[in-house]
Amino acid sequence: MAYDCTAGVAKAITSDCTTQHIGGVEDTAWIFSRKTYRNSFTFDSTSPNKVTAIAPVATKQGYLVKGVKQLLDGGHDLDSAVDRADRYTHYVAFQQFEVASADILNVDALEDVFIVFERKHKTSDGDGVFVGYGLGCGLNKSNSNKRENAVDGARIIELTTPEGAAEKYSEFTIHATTYQGTLDMLNGLMTPPA
Repeated sequence: MAYDCTAGVAKAITSDCTTQHIGGVEDTAWIFSRKTYRNSFTFDSTSPNKVTAIAPVATKQGYLVKGVKQLLDGGHDLDSAVDRADRYTHYVAFQQFEVASADILNVDALEDVFIVFERKHKTSDGDGVFVGYGLGCGLNKSNSNKRENAVDGARIIELTTPEGAAEKYSEFTIHATTYQGTLDMLNGLMTPPA
């Protein structure tokens, strides 16, 4: 189902007891430099917001973002205009507990990244379980704040789509045929290829 500015609706929308799912994301996500991986995506031929593979890049790797409970969050906001197609601003938030100087510099330097979350709700074939934000235009820090006497001194980070560069899709599905295949692919990108 290709993106079409003139499309109305392409299939039934069923939001009832059969499709209601558990909200939220797991406590680990995968984060990547978009510039490094932007040419390594394989997109599905019928669903252009579905990535069926992310190829390894020589000497490069992704990293984990680990949290607890509901520390990680992601989503989108609609950017609607009367004179152009709808676009979306992607949003990601997490807290940084680490305080070592190298850890602070690491987050200070976050720029042009994309992130993949694993939803708590699991489908039978894994389609829709892994969701990506920032694959098209990247995510940059839009908010970073810390108060030593608030939330145990954690730094609150928000990443969003750069202004004026909104995403074509509300989210990207990452699905390499099966749940386990997708999980293995993402985990395999956490170390540089041999």
